[in-house]
Amino acid sequence: MNELSEKHEAIRDVVRAMRTELGSTAFDIADHWEMDRCAIGLCNRSDASRLVYICTFRLPRDKYDVDLDVASSVDDDVPYMTVDSYRKVTFDELVEIVRKHLLLPSE
Repeated sequence: MNELSEKHEAIRDVVRAMRTELGSTAFDIADHWEMDRCAIGLCNRSDASRLVYICTFRLPRDKYDVDLDVASSVDDDVPYMTVDSYRKVTFDELVEIVRKHLLLPSE
């Protein structure tokens, strides 16, 4: 998890928990927010056109803000556009949101 060494503990913890829950190879890290220690992006390993942005900034432990993005075909300057957002979701809700948006198989 060296790619997360500069991230806040809450981000490292949630990525670790997501890998445990969904499988260590279920998603790739897509960190378009390298300077933001409280945010990370996850994408489907075989289809990077779908992105889940997870943020923990100023949230209670085990609560997450989530934006669901898809590749933009309209404006190349903005590679992704947000299609849905969730605020203060629990870890269990986050798992289901990620599973559905990244088109990962259900248990």
